[in-house]
Amino acid sequence: MMISIRRLIKDKYSGLAALEAALTLPVLLMLIFFIIELIRINNTRTAMDSMALEAILEFIATKSTTKFETIITKHKPAAIPRDNIKYYFTVYDSLESMCATDPYGSEEVFWPSSDVYSADEAKKAYVDSNRDTNFFQRDTSSDSGYISLNNHTNPLTTSSINSVYKISGKAFVLTFVCDFKFSSDFVKKLFAGGSNTVDKKKFLIWGRGVGVCD
Repeated sequence: MMISIRRLIKDKYSGLAALEAALTLPVLLMLIFFIIELIRINNTRTAMDSMALEAILEFIATKSTTKFETIITKHKPAAIPRDNIKYYFTVYDSLESMCATDPYGSEEVFWPSSDVYSADEAKKAYVDSNRDTNFFQRDTSSDSGYISLNNHTNPLTTSSINSVYKISGKAFVLTFVCDFKFSSDFVKKLFAGGSNTVDKKKFLIWGRGVGVCD
């Protein structure tokens, strides 16, 4: 009789332990996957910030993008493909023009699909926020302080500022952006569906800074 009671108690607690494991293990695994992915995201964000900072200093000093590829290679996380990283410029007549023009150098981040800037292409992939109406201000006003670029990866190829002398004194915003890929579809669901763009197709991580050419 005593053995039967002990066995019943043992079976009861074994059942409770199994139930607790069934309820808590999925939550624990989700938390572990979330933390691992968060580390990857933070590492990528740090890399984008480092690229932007070094590239800005390089462009201020040399007015050239020649070493940008070396800078990207230097800071790029090993798990991020090179094709998943792009950069682009926004150029203003002066720092005063940038500070006087809303959104003051903080235009929406987007994924450039080509070297030639296209507002229609950018509209499909810029980061969703409350600044929807301000993103295109650079294209709707000739006196907005922006300088129209033929090639947003290199201002010096643009006819309006096609020499190192003409870009001197002008302010620029340089953005490095990564099309971040999650480890799995399951992990993507832990991060708002794995998208932060208007078309819900990309999760963009970026670094950005401002400089004034000598």
